[in-house]
Amino acid sequence: LYGSYTTANFGNLEDPLVKEELMNTFTIQSTLDMELGKFVPEEWGLHLPLYLDYNKEIGSPEFNPLNPDVLLYDDLQTFSAGAERDSVRDMTQRHKTTTNLTFTNIHKDRTGKGALKQHIYDIENFSLSYAYSHERMSDDETEHYTKDQHRGGFTYNYAVQPKEVKPFDKVKLFDSKYWKIIKDINFYYLPKNISFSTEIYRDYEETMLRNKSAALVILKPTYFKQFTWQRNYGLQYDLSKTFHIQYSANANARIDEPIGPIDRAATDSIWASLADGGTMQQFQQSINASYELPINKLPYLDFLRMPLSYRTAYNYQGTTQALASMGSVLQNTTTMQASASGNMSTL
Repeated sequence: LYGSYTTANFGNLEDPLVKEELMNTFTIQSTLDMELGKFVPEEWGLHLPLYLDYNKEIGSPEFNPLNPDVLLYDDLQTFSAGAERDSVRDMTQRHKTTTNLTFTNIHKDRTGKGALKQHIYDIENFSLSYAYSHERMSDDETEHYTKDQHRGGFTYNYAVQPKEVKPFDKVKLFDSKYWKIIKDINFYYLPKNISFSTEIYRDYEETMLRNKSAALVILKPTYFKQFTWQRNYGLQYDLSKTFHIQYSANANARIDEPIGPIDRAATDSIWASLADGGTMQQFQQSINASYELPINKLPYLDFLRMPLSYRTAYNYQGTTQALASMGSVLQNTTTMQASASGNMSTL
């Protein structure tokens, strides 16, 4: 917990007069940082880190910004009604409030006797994160400014060393070096790694400027909205010791929103866009495969190596709503490579 109060005309000795603060500022800050997982039994292996902070700042100007040649205190004394003084004070003061709430990497550790046994469906493969930020501000120029940010997502990661299967390893018929190409046949049932992560980011801002024209000019609030949904996919599968496949993809989508404030109709439109996965802004995926021909398993050819590789990539680049008529950009590449080498020292 922290608090401070700074009066007007306060500054450093080396600062010029133009940098002197002409505002009385009161600030209070509070922060809470704790591990909620400590409140549950340790054998649960639960991690739930919480961070919360609240900041409030009130600034009272020395001079009335609506009439800069008059001290604010003297100007307030000219109003007989308390409601009028409160109204002027509210218009001239600077109020700013921020609140932040964060849960980072909520997950469960592997505990107990089954800690070494990994399954594709284990809850320990998941982790969650969420962050919320709220800001509200008003001063002599701005009637109100509100900003709300939400960021949430979860990650799934399954990594294991699968057991190798060699169906002909114990068949005596294939013990001869002439049958080595069959004896060494191997494969894996499970992939080596599966990963998926998704994150949704929401930014909503509303600004209403203060009307100083005696209502001669009609002012309306302005809005800034940003709603994105990012998804990442990954797969690593070793079909055998010499055959490897890797797949990766990432998608970045935009959640479309109607213009203006968020009402019931706008909420329905947002949920409909979420159900469709959003409007794709960028999508990239690639596949890498490598295979080494078992030519070195043949008699008298064990000094030879012949690796093969294949790579294909796809890229989609979307456009903004303003440039939708310009279309999108698609790109596709494929690369295949084969090589052979011989080691004379093993010939």
